[in-house]
Amino acid sequence: MNYVVFSLNSLSLFMIRSLAMQKEVEKIYFYCMDRKLKDLGKDMNLAEGWEKLEMTQDGYKILKDIPKEDLIIINDDVGLGSFCDLLRGQGYKVVGGTEFTDRLENDRTFSTLS
Repeated sequence: MNYVVFSLNSLSLFMIRSLAMQKEVEKIYFYCMDRKLKDLGKDMNLAEGWEKLEMTQDGYKILKDIPKEDLIIINDDVGLGSFCDLLRGQGYKVVGGTEFTDRLENDRTFSTLS
């Protein structure tokens, strides 16, 4: 199984090694959406235990190149809920928030009234 992490600012980079230790994990693609952090994680795949990691500058290419059945998508932060909902609607397996959970997190008045 392949994984692709869509991250606004690389919050979940720390968890990659734990995920990579799982036998069923073939490759982990990590896409940081903040262009200022584009070099974050560079060459980490050369370190022991991080060989399955591939930092990518185009997470959307991964979605096009790897069949949905062989891919799990991880969203690591608030703000990508609508994107996750869209991918779920297209049949992808997604771990992460939804538009509703984003609203719960960002709008405390809404979350206390819900």
